[in-house]
Parts: sequence; structure tokens; C-alpha cells
Amino acid sequence: MIRLLRSNLSRMIMSKSFLIYLGMYALYSIALPIFIYFNNPLMLKEAGAESVLAMNYGLASFPLQGLAIARLTSVIIGADFQNGTIRNKIIIGHSRTQIYTANLLTSIIISLSLNAAFLLFFFAISMPMFGGFAIPAKTVVWMLIDGTLIWCAYSAISTLITMVSKNTTVAIIISFALIMMGMMLVAYMNGLLSQTPMIRTIIITEAGERIEKWIENPRMPSETTRSFCRFMLDFLPGGQSNRLVSTKDFHTWQMALYSLGIIGATSGAGILAFNKTNIK
Repeated sequence: MIRLLRSNLSRMIMSKSFLIYLGMYALYSIALPIFIYFNNPLMLKEAGAESVLAMNYGLASFPLQGLAIARLTSVIIGADFQNGTIRNKIIIGHSRTQIYTANLLTSIIISLSLNAAFLLFFFAISMPMFGGFAIPAKTVVWMLIDGTLIWCAYSAISTLITMVSKNTTVAIIISFALIMMGMMLVAYMNGLLSQTPMIRTIIITEAGERIEKWIENPRMPSETTRSFCRFMLDFLPGGQSNRLVSTKDFHTWQMALYSLGIIGATSGAGILAFNKTNIK
């Protein structure tokens, strides 16, 4: 499997797409604190550098992360299907589990590389600009752990889609559709959780008098529904990104366990599916 991984990494390093995305994340890390400075200078005084981390790992960058990892995974790993080299790997004795695992590790290394490109300039630029963090060091460490594991979960999902679809274009389309669905689902669940038991209405009498009245909210979800929404926001990668935006109100170790669970479940399902796939 080491040879498979070495071959994948060599292709990754030589990939123009990978180098472009690496440069884009480096520029993103430089531009983000500058953008905050010119558009919200008060944040420099009221918040710390964690606000930049929150924007990187948060819902605002959710499509950027998912699409970047999905595209690079499908291009670098999917090349084996397009070139027919995946069949050669099996013929010379590599097991399908070894091939899948090597591809999964390659995709994870891609996400870690993009993350490293961001963090490199984050510590060089954002930290001096914001004067450090305004939250406890333990919370910052958990933000880094949870944010990194979210990216690794994207890698596991992208690997599954690429290895099962066996087509670069199809894999990118499916990934894009899932990202859009994830964003809408997170927005919908946030909307449910934002509902209050009572809502204010304005009643206009026959005399034209406007009377303010508080009534029960007919759209108020049940406690079971609210608990389910809170769980899904902790479980789904998009929901976790939404949680990290607050920099404080997120379930640290639970989110990490959910991400590891997603990685394990998708990897297991992918290996089973790939072992049954007919490769021509």
C-alpha cells in the first residue's frame, strides 16, 4: 500500500489543480483578515484571531472547502479510472481494500495540505493583526481539531463518491448537489431552532385601531424535533461548520467523535462497494 500511496502523492504534487488550490487557500488566509479589517474594524478590538478561524471552518466557507476537496479528490484519484490504471493495480496484486485505503489517505492529505496552507499565513498575519486569541486556549485547540476533522470527513465522503461513481465529472456534480442540499438543510434546521413559543401579531379592529397581541407560535417545533435538529447540526459536517461560527457554543469532543464516525462509516461502505464494483 505504501507504493500506492507514494504514486498518488506524486500525482498530487504534480497536479496543477492541487497547486492552484494550495495557492488560493494561502491567498484566502491573507485576504480574510484584511477583509475583516476594512469591513469591520471594531472586530479587531472586540474579538480575537479566533474570528478568522471561525470564518475559515464555519458555514461561510463550507462550499469552498467541500468543492475544493471534492474536485481535487475526483481529479487526482479519478485519474486511475480514466486512464485505466486502476485495473493494472489490481492485476499486479494490490487488493481493492489497499487501493481504496491509499486513495482515502491521499484525499485526507489533500485536505490537510489545504488546511496547512491556510494556517501557515493565519499564524503569520492574523495573529499579529488581532493580537492573539480572545477565548481560552483549550477552545482554540478544539476549534482546530473539529475544523480539521470536518475537512477529513469531506475527504472520506469525496473518496466514497469518486470510487463508486468511477467518473470525475459525475463525482463533482454529486458532491456539489450534496453541498447545496447540506446548506439548505442546515438553514432549515436553524430556522426551526430559532422559533419562539410566542409570536407578536398586529390586529386591526373595525375602527382601524392597531392592537398588538401575543399568540402561540403555530410553527413552534416539538421538543423532539428540536432535539433532533440539534443532534443533526452536531453530526453533519455542514452543521458542525455552522456551530463553529459561534467560537464558543459548540460541542467540542462530541463533534470530533461524529466526524470520526462519518469517516469510519463512509470508508467501510466505500470499501464494501468498491470490492463489488465491476472494473472494465
